[in-house]
Amino acid sequence: MLAILVIIASAPIKRYNAQMGASMPEDSRWWSEEQIAKYLEAQQNMTSGTFMYLFPPTISKLIGIWFNWLIFSSILYLALTLAGSRAPRLKSGNLVAWAMLPLAFRYIVELILIFSRNQLPGGTALGSLIGETKSLGLSLVKGILGQIDAYWLWFVIILLIGGVSLAGIKRSKAFWVITLVILIMLVIQGVPTMISQYLGQLTGSGFNMYFRDMMSENEFIKVSDLYKIYKMGNQEVRALDGLSLELKKRFI
Repeated sequence: MLAILVIIASAPIKRYNAQMGASMPEDSRWWSEEQIAKYLEAQQNMTSGTFMYLFPPTISKLIGIWFNWLIFSSILYLALTLAGSRAPRLKSGNLVAWAMLPLAFRYIVELILIFSRNQLPGGTALGSLIGETKSLGLSLVKGILGQIDAYWLWFVIILLIGGVSLAGIKRSKAFWVITLVILIMLVIQGVPTMISQYLGQLTGSGFNMYFRDMMSENEFIKVSDLYKIYKMGNQEVRALDGLSLELKKRFI
């Protein structure tokens, strides 16, 4: 619920930023009026209510929360069972759910920031240590660091305290098993950033991603029956004699 409230509160700011920062691509001067109209329509659709509120923000956020809880609790249960614990699957799920409460408190802080300062919450300080990069490895590290903040550390502390008590095995053994599970989950949560970087390298970014594909077959230069004749005394030199030429954008 808190995640949905953050999405609703931040949508007007995102729409304003998108509209203010929108600009025509460099090669738009070669576009026809129809292509420009389609581009502007796509921009408008990107800031529509459906795109800003429903998909991808709300759906992806809810799926992400449920996915993290399910995968985390399943890996934790499997790891503790392999380590000798006989704690039931339900207790592992409940432990992860309670440990995620600090992450819910993060949404409360984000709401306060949005309403008080009218600005979107930034990423974590650790996530900003790595700037824009084309390396997939660094993108994965950036995604991992982007998960770590004070609320995440609070989550880890609760998980370690509860997990050690829940496991029913040696405390040191339970501690290292849970720590390993946390590291595995960090890597899993960093993968989306790496995938996003990889797709960005393939298709570009912003609205150009769609229009480069749409216009790849369109004509860039087309001339028909082009003549260039030089007169030298009584003679004519035809430098161009009825030249017709057509070049596609993909060949430029």
